[in-house]
Amino acid sequence: MGKFYTRKQISAINWKRRWGKLWQTDPETMEQHRAEATRQAARMRHDQKLGLADVLRSWPALLDTPSLDRHIRTIIPNGYQPSSLIRRLKRLGLIRYREDAKAWHNLCHLPDRQES
Repeated sequence: MGKFYTRKQISAINWKRRWGKLWQTDPETMEQHRAEATRQAARMRHDQKLGLADVLRSWPALLDTPSLDRHIRTIIPNGYQPSSLIRRLKRLGLIRYREDAKAWHNLCHLPDRQES
């Protein structure tokens, strides 16, 4: 007895074949579409970063860990881990932990985004 595919699987297989054929027959147009999609994704990531920076501007300049967790839990949906957002904010250069103050420093309060 052969394998039965769901409609979703068949659709995915067909789309893969269509895209493969388009890349073979018209690579220039497909490359233009790929470049536009890349630019659009970069704009979306930039807008998300600006949105996070706007939210962080309303937070205090120094936060201890429990208050940071409270602020994060107000903006993330249930089921998401606060540590994931903290890693993202650190990677984007929006917050960092200061050992001397034993607190999180909100870098959005610095003039011209200079890191101290």
